[in-house]
Amino acid sequence: SSHQSGCLLSPTAAVSRGSVYSEMKRVARLCGAFPETALRARRLLEKRARGSETSIRKGHEFDAAPLLAYLHPLVGSPKEPGDVRIGQFSHGQSNPTFTVRWDGGAVVVRKKPKGALLRGAHDVAREHAFASHLRPLGVPTPVARALCEDRAVLGTDFWVYDYVQGRHFTDLYLQAAPPADRPALFASAAAVTARLHGAPPPVALVDRLGGAPKRGYLGRQVRTWTKQFGAADERLGEATAERVVAHAEALRSTSEAEGGDVDETRVAPDTLVVAHGDLRTDNMIFDASGSDVVALLDWELAALGHPLGDLAYLVLPYAIPPLPVGPLSGFKGLTPHRDTDVPLRKKCGP
Repeated sequence: SSHQSGCLLSPTAAVSRGSVYSEMKRVARLCGAFPETALRARRLLEKRARGSETSIRKGHEFDAAPLLAYLHPLVGSPKEPGDVRIGQFSHGQSNPTFTVRWDGGAVVVRKKPKGALLRGAHDVAREHAFASHLRPLGVPTPVARALCEDRAVLGTDFWVYDYVQGRHFTDLYLQAAPPADRPALFASAAAVTARLHGAPPPVALVDRLGGAPKRGYLGRQVRTWTKQFGAADERLGEATAERVVAHAEALRSTSEAEGGDVDETRVAPDTLVVAHGDLRTDNMIFDASGSDVVALLDWELAALGHPLGDLAYLVLPYAIPPLPVGPLSGFKGLTPHRDTDVPLRKKCGP
C-alpha cells in the first residue's frame, strides 16, 4: 500500500524492512491456503478496532483557537472551542484528517503530518486542486472550501471540505451492508470510476500539475515509489533489503518493457485522463439510503495517467486472498456461505 511506504519518516523505526517483507510473504501464503480462516481473523480484529472517528489522538494535538478563527468567516462555524466538537478519522489516513462539528454544520480538515517528510509526499495542495477542478465536471469530490498554507494556523498546510453524510465501509467486503445491497454498491463504484475517467481534466488543472506528462503512467509510478522507498530507508539509516530492491527492479523493468498498452503517451497522446491512484471502496462515501457514490475521497496520489491503473486497484481483491490486517485484502479462495458471505464475482456481475 502506498500509505505504508515510509513517506512519513519515524526516527524510532527499528524493524528491518527485509524481515517485514519476508514475514508478509509468509503470512500471505498461509492466508492463501486458509482464506476463510483469514477472513474470520480479520473480522475478529475489526470488531476490536476503534471506531471510524475518535478524539484527537496522541501526537496529533493542536491548538483549536487559530483553526476556529480561520474557519469562522469561511464556513460560519463558532469561534469558541466549547461550541464545536473536533474528532479525528481513524481509517487509512496518511494525512491526518479531522472533523469539526457544530450545531447545524460540519467540515473536514485534512492536513500534512508533522515532522520530516519525503519530498513530494503528503501534498494537500494537490488534493485540493483535484477536488476543486473535478467536481464541476460531475466527479463526486467533496466540496472544497479552501486551501490554507499559513502554517501559523495548524503548523502545516491543510485544506477544508464539506463533511459528506452517507455510508462509509472500512472493509472491502462491505460487511455492514446487507448482502443483497452489495452488487449495487460495487456497480456504483465501477460507475463512478468510469465517470472520473470520462471527465477530461480542465486546462487549469493540467497547468497546475506542470503540463501533460512526458512518460507513461505505470513507469512513472514504479520509478516514484522505488525512489521514495529507498529514500525512506536512507533517512532511517538502513540499507534497503536485497530482495526488496530486486522486486522493485523487476516491477520497473516489466512496466517499461511491457507497459506500452497502458502508456498514455503512446495510446492516447491527445487525451489526458485523471487517475485516482488509490481507488478502493473504502475511499468512497455511499448514499445513506441508496447505492450511489456521493463522494470520492483521498486524492493524495492522483495524477494525469491511464485508467487501467485505477481499474487494477478496483479489481485487485479478486486476485488476492483475505489478509488479517492492513488495507489490502481480497476474495480469492472464498466460497459464499452464511458465515463468510462476501460480494463474489458471480454475485456482483461481470
